[in-house]
Amino acid sequence: MSAVATRQRDAPTLFPEAGGEPGLDERLVRAWEGLIAHRPVDCPVCGAEMRPDYGAHALPIGGSCRACGATLA
Repeated sequence: MSAVATRQRDAPTLFPEAGGEPGLDERLVRAWEGLIAHRPVDCPVCGAEMRPDYGAHALPIGGSCRACGATLA
């Protein structure tokens, strides 16, 4: 009896690698981390400056981008 070793084929994907760029999840996490630290961050939509939004308390409740109008809440 003999056996032949073959290489396992990788499953095809609908979403090829993006060249090491951060994904949406990572962009949102970075934005929230900066906003919670009371800092302006890069907007995850357009890359312009997103500033923290405040409610009745001292902690930010989200952020908004004046360039594209995107909000995180």
